Amino acid sequence: MEEQKNNQTAVEVKTEDETQYDEIQKVKQVERTDSYFDGKVLEWLGYRILAFIITAVTFGIANAWAEKLLIAYTIDHTVYNGKRLKFEGTGASLFVQKFKWIFLTIITLGIYGFWIPIKKEQWIVSNIHFEKEEFVKGDSYFDGGVLGIIGVNLFSNILTFISFGLLFPFVVCYRQKWFAKHTIINRKKIVFTGKSLNLIGNYLLWWFLCIITFGIFGLWLPIKIENWKAKNTHIKLKDEEEQKTSMAPTILGIILAIMLIVVVVSFTYKNVDFDKIMDEGIDFEEIFNKDEKTPSKGNGRVATISTPSKNNNTNLNTNNNSNSNKNNTSSNGNSSTSSNNNTVTYSTKDFKRYTTVTLIDYVATEGAPDHTSDLVASIEGNGIAISESTGAILIEGTNAKYLYKVSSGSKIDLYYITKSNDLYVIHNPNSGNPNQTKTKVASSVVEFLGTENGKKYLKVLLKDGSTKNISY
Repeated sequence: MEEQKNNQTAVEVKTEDETQYDEIQKVKQVERTDSYFDGKVLEWLGYRILAFIITAVTFGIANAWAEKLLIAYTIDHTVYNGKRLKFEGTGASLFVQKFKWIFLTIITLGIYGFWIPIKKEQWIVSNIHFEKEEFVKGDSYFDGGVLGIIGVNLFSNILTFISFGLLFPFVVCYRQKWFAKHTIINRKKIVFTGKSLNLIGNYLLWWFLCIITFGIFGLWLPIKIENWKAKNTHIKLKDEEEQKTSMAPTILGIILAIMLIVVVVSFTYKNVDFDKIMDEGIDFEEIFNKDEKTPSKGNGRVATISTPSKNNNTNLNTNNNSNSNKNNTSSNGNSSTSSNNNTVTYSTKDFKRYTTVTLIDYVATEGAPDHTSDLVASIEGNGIAISESTGAILIEGTNAKYLYKVSSGSKIDLYYITKSNDLYVIHNPNSGNPNQTKTKVASSVVEFLGTENGKKYLKVLLKDGSTKNISY
């Protein structure tokens, strides 16, 4: 009789377990509402402030205790499938672990530092259990590997950075799925089922609330995110298939990384200070412009600059019908002919690289008895000196590298190219005013090509290989 009663009890217990399992299955099939995070914003802020104070007043020595407070608060307010989590770790235990990790990192010359994230996660999970279940060491553990967590952290950081935070929802889901997959609590596997598209909707709503409340709602953001993560995390059921991590974040990350590289390379290329590099001894200006063909910005011509030879000869090929038979000899005296009959070859001998120019030849000018020397402009340091017998001045801050004089009747203009490849002009320069007006007329100018008879413009060579006509 007694044996029959025991058997009946065993059957009843088995039936009860099976009923609980079925109920969980029903919840899963409809919607899980038994997982949540019930932390409060004021409590959350209070714990964070307390952790900050503990760390600050102890100069970081008690950081382990401060960190334990935050970990314990988050875990103790998390519920999976109606089972509340409980954290049993202590600040002293974490302090010992951190001391060991730092010591091993030092003696291994930083190599052990790669293992610290995985060791910390293992320590946290090993101290978690379900509140109403016995805490037994070894029943809770984290089985993720060091290479896995390095990859997850690296990918998450890169994806967040290159997307300027816009792909944060994808990053959250990607990380949660990986960490949940490797977390076992009281010998029960954990599963994360959240969808990034669902989080995006919440994410946009939260940030909209932040904007209309002038940032005040931002205080609730950590609570909202923790609650969303908890709602989408549950105990893995028997025979339940684990969700595979979506490749969408990876693909998007690769695409964005390529786009970022292209933008950075393009920006760097267009903003290279060629003259600075040349001053340091490497002529990258000619290397970067090698065989580059770009439309002219000034007169519709197309120009290329070839790599200079050892005798510093540089060829500029320019479409110019009117000059098709002109200047087609390189500086070394060898004939240079292009396959295009309309192409003219310029060499460095055609570049007007003056550092001293005579603005007015007073000595050769009749009717100038007060002048015993010419009016001369020369590059002196970072300025331009203008001198004659009656005096001299220094126009500072010009950073000029080449000078060129243009005269039209009684009008004289002094053009100069700066070391940063900007073209400036000083109208009617004289030796009596150090604050003469300097007017910028063009950018990306690298050489003077001079003037042409009967045409009132100064031809210059641009950094991209094209030419431009500056009217005067």
